[in-house]
Amino acid sequence: MKKAKGKGRKAKTEHQIRPLAFRPLPFAFLESYS
Repeated sequence: MKKAKGKGRKAKTEHQIRPLAFRPLPFAFLESYS
């Protein structure tokens, strides 16, 4: 249970950081394409 709680907390932070890190990638690709 303790492990599951820690995993959920890590997943929440990763979910918030991932979009920020993944967003610049598509934008960079779109800029290079156009």
